[in-house]
Amino acid sequence: MREGRKNGYEQREADRRMRQDIKRQNMTRKERKEAKKREKKRLKAKRARNKEFARVTYVFVGLFLVLLGYIGYFQVKKSQDIIRSPYNARQNSNAKRVTRGTIVDKNGNVLAKTDTAADGSETREYPYGNAFAHVVGYNVQGKSGIESLGNYDLLTSDENFLIKLKNEFQDKKNMGNTVVTTLDADLQEAAYQALGDKKGAVVAMEPKTGKILAMVSKPDFDPNTVEENWNSLSSDTNSVLLTLLAWYKSGKGVGVFTVFGLLLIWSMGFWNETMQTLALVLSSTIIALIIGLPLGIWSANSQRCDKILHPILDLMQTMPAFVYLIPAVLFFGLGTVPGAFATIIFATPPVVRLTSLGIKQVPKNVVEASRSFGATPTQLLFKVQLPLALPTIMTGINQTILMSLSMVVIAAMIAAGGLGEIVLKGITQMKIGLGFEGGIAVVILAIILDRITQGFGKQKKGK
Repeated sequence: MREGRKNGYEQREADRRMRQDIKRQNMTRKERKEAKKREKKRLKAKRARNKEFARVTYVFVGLFLVLLGYIGYFQVKKSQDIIRSPYNARQNSNAKRVTRGTIVDKNGNVLAKTDTAADGSETREYPYGNAFAHVVGYNVQGKSGIESLGNYDLLTSDENFLIKLKNEFQDKKNMGNTVVTTLDADLQEAAYQALGDKKGAVVAMEPKTGKILAMVSKPDFDPNTVEENWNSLSSDTNSVLLTLLAWYKSGKGVGVFTVFGLLLIWSMGFWNETMQTLALVLSSTIIALIIGLPLGIWSANSQRCDKILHPILDLMQTMPAFVYLIPAVLFFGLGTVPGAFATIIFATPPVVRLTSLGIKQVPKNVVEASRSFGATPTQLLFKVQLPLALPTIMTGINQTILMSLSMVVIAAMIAAGGLGEIVLKGITQMKIGLGFEGGIAVVILAIILDRITQGFGKQKKGK
């Protein structure tokens, strides 16, 4: 059958060439010259198209080879850094098989240990209390200090293989490794007592080696009671500021909703995570606006820029959100920075498109009238086009904030923290109630931010 198709194609080509030869013989000399010119133009255009396809192919092949090379480098050189990173939430899964190790100073004094009760429940104890609060940190409601930096070592056991095998059959946990610090407990307590009730910090170092011997900071807290006093330790004035802003820009109803919504988040115990999410959303949005607004203005005033940006923005908006996490992890590892990077890329297109659209929708007669009165390009932009396009631009800013919020939740998969981590924990650990509560907190924050930005847009439109 394939042979028949091949013969049929060759026969058609032969017939086509024969018809062209007969037609060429019947042409006059002038017609043959014109036919040759048309054929040369056709072949030239075809070669140009082939060159364009070849360039695009070379670019994508080059990018693929670069990505392949970097993935190899990542696996060989950087994979251990990601595994040992304190932002790697997968380390906590080792707690099911390993009892968290001990933290000691250079003389062997215990700074943090795990006590196991008869029923198998574990309690983390800090014998020196407030004196080592900041440097050793805590292990509930998140982690800080050495508890965070040494998390991988504390949850990794280097016990003998036979002991591990015995514990496996007896359904016992292995003992985690001991983290030995350069701190001196006696010097730490002396510095703590010397600082007294004053606010500040004391750091003692060994000049020859740079080893830290003592690190004290005040105000302090008792790491043994972090879980009981978490709400008082993590409370701040952000809720008051957010409520006043909502009341001022969006009215009494939104202000009241903000108060009750934030109280509900606080009562669920997600206040710290909410503030982390809010900080990440606002910082990512500001950077996205710094990038997006100039691009939108440029796109509105330049057809060439618009043609270049249009397919790029289409690609950015159609690509699945999870894909943005891959380059973020490859280049920045785990944590808040790659989460912010992925969020910025994901949230930039709306403000670019709507800024460009708003400026393009400014009536041409208004623009021509401004030019006729001698307005410079800068005056035309800042005193005519941007003020008239502001409602559309505010819609773009609103969409950028909401897309940042949606991406921040997804970015929890690469340890960006915040409310996304609560939702992710609810999904991965089948804790339906926890995931539902985290989702409610995200919705409340989204409604508050949406109504505040809409309030700014309405105010500008009213003016």
